[in-house]
Amino acid sequence: MNQRTKIPADRDQAALAVAQDELSVSAEITREMDALVDEWISQQPDPKPTRAEVVRMALQVFLNLNALDET
Repeated sequence: MNQRTKIPADRDQAALAVAQDELSVSAEITREMDALVDEWISQQPDPKPTRAEVVRMALQVFLNLNALDET
């Protein structure tokens, strides 16, 4: 699923700069991984995160852990 951020004309320059810094990435995952993501989401309080938010959170955790390994 490809979602693009649309910024209304009345937003300030800071919001525009953030949106221009975003990048769309797609990846294939196994059915098992998909089921685990869905299970994790179901255990979260409302409002539940989207799959995209979960993937971004997981990637950030991975990158932070690897950054710690390099120090």
